[in-house]
Amino acid sequence: MESLTSVAMSETETTLRLTAEERQNTLLRLKALDRIGPYSLLNPRRETVRDSYLDTPGRRLRSARFALRIRKLHEETRITLKGPATRNPDGSRTRLEIELPWTAESTARVFRELASRGLTLKGDWNHTELPSRDDLMAGARLEPFQSRIMVRETRDVVAEGTGSASFAEMVIDQVAYSPDGHECRHAEMELELRPGADPALLGPVAQLFLATFEDRLVLWLHGKLSIGLALGKLMENGPAPELLDRHNWLTEEAYRRIRVTLKG
Repeated sequence: MESLTSVAMSETETTLRLTAEERQNTLLRLKALDRIGPYSLLNPRRETVRDSYLDTPGRRLRSARFALRIRKLHEETRITLKGPATRNPDGSRTRLEIELPWTAESTARVFRELASRGLTLKGDWNHTELPSRDDLMAGARLEPFQSRIMVRETRDVVAEGTGSASFAEMVIDQVAYSPDGHECRHAEMELELRPGADPALLGPVAQLFLATFEDRLVLWLHGKLSIGLALGKLMENGPAPELLDRHNWLTEEAYRRIRVTLKG
């Protein structure tokens, strides 16, 4: 978590998508892991996360490859700004991420960061009163354009012989989207590098998961926000039967169409 006086953070992560083949079994296997190769997976924790993305009516932030998110988990609310991603040779991606407890000061911090990148929004946010989401949207001329609910299960990744120091988190996300009122479910695993850790550590862990789970996990190059945007287009006329299974999980055909939509 970034302090309000520090420079902008970046995040580096690798995403592995659970394939439709035996997805529930893969989820159970991942949740049961406490070790993989020379890496311990420690301190399991679970939480429900509710995300809402905001942008101008003309999608000014999205056009500049920025995303503004309000995240609720337990009794805490966070404001997050994400920037353009750079793809790394090992399949991971690195991008700006500022995530802070939602306060008047953090709101001003995020808006200053946007302004420094030529994305000045309406309103004066350099005050001490915490805006409500409605006030934020009205004052900055923002509107919600994607919401989702996730069940997130996290473990610390610790390399053998390094004590209890964690260099990354293993995150299992079960995501529920509702484009046009139709539930669509997606499952993925992220390996997220901790701040200051060596990025070269991430690739070998990802490759170990891919080798262990074979075709049940695949490297996935699209973020959850992009998946939701693609689903909005694919579901405009209602869900085609080949896109969802009977439990509303996305099928491999759905993922193929998501890739095509995002490339287009």
